[in-house]
Amino acid sequence: MLVFKKLDLGDIEKIKPFFTLSKNRACDNTVGGTFIWRDFFRMEYAEYNHNFIFKGKFADNAGVFAMPLGKNTEEITNSLRQIETYCKKNAAPMTICLATESDLEIIGMLYPDVTITPESGWSDYLYNAADLAELAGRKYSGQRNHINYFKRAYPDYEIKQIDAGNIGDARVFLGKYIQENEKYYKSIPALAEEAEKIYEIFDNYALYGQTGIILYIGGIVIGFAAGEVVADTLFVHIEKADMQYRGAYQVLVNEFAKFNSNISYINREDDAGDENLRISKLSYHPCDIIKKYTIEIKF
Repeated sequence: MLVFKKLDLGDIEKIKPFFTLSKNRACDNTVGGTFIWRDFFRMEYAEYNHNFIFKGKFADNAGVFAMPLGKNTEEITNSLRQIETYCKKNAAPMTICLATESDLEIIGMLYPDVTITPESGWSDYLYNAADLAELAGRKYSGQRNHINYFKRAYPDYEIKQIDAGNIGDARVFLGKYIQENEKYYKSIPALAEEAEKIYEIFDNYALYGQTGIILYIGGIVIGFAAGEVVADTLFVHIEKADMQYRGAYQVLVNEFAKFNSNISYINREDDAGDENLRISKLSYHPCDIIKKYTIEIKF
């Protein structure tokens, strides 16, 4: 019988190696994608035969599960059977959230009777890393125009890698950014939770295993980006910039891609159903959109 425990910061080192087992490049299977949102989704985990199974609260559903983290299909299916046993024992529905299309195939082999609900606001935008590093061709002319304007207007700009010596600069900028956007942070719970966890990342940067850059103008921070590399993919968890500086976000996207030159793909995560964010992420021409679904399993 599965025994679930609250997911805490101290669990990172134990669970981190298992994120490398995922082959679908979804942002949920990363340290940042999991631990930043662990409290917001009330996440718990259970161990079964060296697999990890996450349970939490997603949207209006209580007691939903993520796809188990396992080495192969056999291990994952065995873990799904354990979730089934747990749900039957507790007279609870068996719902898998944020499942990808490859997850649907595995679930379909076990459970023929399912209800599948697309979660379009949670789909990840995946890009060829070279596209964002080079921004070549007519389709990226808009981004290049913004970057060229930025470089002409602010010739004293600098890009620095986030490290112990300057992470305090990023922290100060975040505080100002939140203050300037106070009405959004007070009205949108997810933004407030994200802010709290970004501070946690700053305080535990090595533990989280993040990589990042800071954008300066005249020695003053006007933006930063942070994420993590898993296998061949950079997952960008955080992008914040002062929008009064035209081109700041485009510079961050481009420079962060160039900074991580040894990867093949960049996952810039979902748009959370925000139309403006969707338009922005589509403008960078993703090579794939990782679709996600909520699956209600009948047994």
